Amino acid sequence: MGVTKAQLFELGACEEAIAELEQARDRLPGEIAAAENRAQAARDAVEAAHEELADFEKTRRSQEAGLQDCEAQRTKFQGQTALVKTNEEYSALLREIDGMNDRISELEEGILLSMEAIDGAKSRLESVEKEQEIVERGHRSAAKGLHRDLARVEEDLARRGGEREERLQLLGSGVVALYRRVTKAHGSGVAILRDGRCSGCHRAIPPQTMNLVAAGELHTCSNCQRILVPGEP
Repeated sequence: MGVTKAQLFELGACEEAIAELEQARDRLPGEIAAAENRAQAARDAVEAAHEELADFEKTRRSQEAGLQDCEAQRTKFQGQTALVKTNEEYSALLREIDGMNDRISELEEGILLSMEAIDGAKSRLESVEKEQEIVERGHRSAAKGLHRDLARVEEDLARRGGEREERLQLLGSGVVALYRRVTKAHGSGVAILRDGRCSGCHRAIPPQTMNLVAAGELHTCSNCQRILVPGEP
């Protein structure tokens, strides 16, 4: 078919380079997404810490408002003790005052616990904010590099794709048609001969066929129909 060993080898080398670039192209978006996920997880942690702190502060405000109400009610009851006319009414007021005192003690203890919880939440927020800053800084750097790598891979793929097309055309229309047909079925129309096997399907290739390919003849794998090319020039 008018091909040479060098032409077959160059086609194979080009095909291998394209396969590696395609793997990188498929892998890099996942790495970019993983970097973004790490950054988003750090943002979520900060948001959760803010929400936790806000909840504790809301609880404390509610407790403080309740404390003020109880103290006002206790003061009211205390003022009424001078106005009651019977022992029964006086005893009832004392019970109300005792109840308010108990409730005030509970609220005061709760406020102290809430203040401790707020201090802990502030500490956690400060910690996750520092962590977020570190992660975000790393994310920006990583994402920039990964996007740059992806752009380079896309450029290299376009260049290598054009190079492969040129090399195929040099091999003639029959080879191009065969390549297109096999590529449609297997994703690649070329297989490298290494260690006596087809790199596409890993089937052993007869020594005679290997010698002919090494001499520059065009042959296909009897199993997967890929064009066999030498692994060395």
